[in-house]
Amino acid sequence: IKPEMKKFRYKLFYCNRSRKQLLKTKAFQYIAWAERNLKTKDGRKIQDAPSVKGRKYWYSIGRQQRVDVISNRFVGERFIFLEGKKEFLVCDVFFVCKLDNTNVKKETVASLNSTLTFLLTEVNGRKTYGIGVMYIYGTEITRQLLLNPQILSSKKNEWAMIYESLASRKILDIYSELGFKSSIPIRQQQPNPLPDRKALDDIVFDALGLTEEERKEVYWAVAELVKNRLEKARSI
Repeated sequence: IKPEMKKFRYKLFYCNRSRKQLLKTKAFQYIAWAERNLKTKDGRKIQDAPSVKGRKYWYSIGRQQRVDVISNRFVGERFIFLEGKKEFLVCDVFFVCKLDNTNVKKETVASLNSTLTFLLTEVNGRKTYGIGVMYIYGTEITRQLLLNPQILSSKKNEWAMIYESLASRKILDIYSELGFKSSIPIRQQQPNPLPDRKALDDIVFDALGLTEEERKEVYWAVAELVKNRLEKARSI
């Protein structure tokens, strides 16, 4: 195991070969050990679990294809769309997307991470008011509205450094990103977004010709909608 991998608590066994191909390997021994010792919560052997028994090889997750964008399936207070890379494998709490035009992949991810897109995601996502979590499934992703990435492509000098700043730091909850306190009514506060977020948003807002008041409305609206969604869940 590579030294940098030792910090992870869980690791994925990624193997798409048949038992015959694996004979006399440690992978074969590991699969046999799992079949003897691992069970599901309801007592079934691991190889008989409904989620894996229909596979050609129960232990194989199949060949993973190229991923351009990774979308969080469950949204609470934090929004984020990730740039997919070839070494990324994700579980079922994410959805993966492939773009028709990979020449604007970074521009697409940048546009997806603008606060305007977060607002549109909040409006279109599936609400589960009982627990407050919003679901983003396939249809919400394929119908996602965002600024045309080609517009960002023509302004690369403006957004490239902003993108790297956002990509290298932890994305915070929507209130912290926009400079609000969730304990105070949102519209009693003035938006004060983090510098790199504001810089990205300004590019998007400028392209759409939004006024200063309209920009504030985007910030107020997304924070207010998230707060209302979560408070309604707590009340239930």
